[in-house]
Amino acid sequence: MTKPVGDFHAQSGEFLLKQYECLRKEIEILIQESRALERNAIIAVGVTWAWLYSRGKPVHAWTYFIPILFSAIGALRAYGIEKAFGQMGSFISKLEYVFLDNRASALGWESIEDDGSIKPKTGTSDSRGAFLFWCLLNLSTIIIAVLAFIPNAL
Repeated sequence: MTKPVGDFHAQSGEFLLKQYECLRKEIEILIQESRALERNAIIAVGVTWAWLYSRGKPVHAWTYFIPILFSAIGALRAYGIEKAFGQMGSFISKLEYVFLDNRASALGWESIEDDGSIKPKTGTSDSRGAFLFWCLLNLSTIIIAVLAFIPNAL
């Protein structure tokens, strides 16, 4: 990204700083949303399993897939949040590159490697943990559904 030029060049630095500030706030909101999504998915799956267990009598086979649906939809939304993190991190790194006079040695929030490549920080620290969380939630929900369905199917 090159230095801003044009009719409003004098104000472009201020605009980009405001944009940077807004992006940082948006990232904080996405982090909160990500945590709320994980919490709500656990609650939805747990409440559904509790309801199915409390029924005592066999229920229709399709009801065992409701928790799987909650888990899968949550994982899909988490994937969307992770993609948004990547886009924001890439844009922030470009802004920092402009404000640091194109010097890769002066690093901002996002890291720029010596070869000019971007090593994003936004969202990467939690992405592995979130991926593991959603994999375990989906896998355990499927296993429980299969184990709960088999005795009722026989």
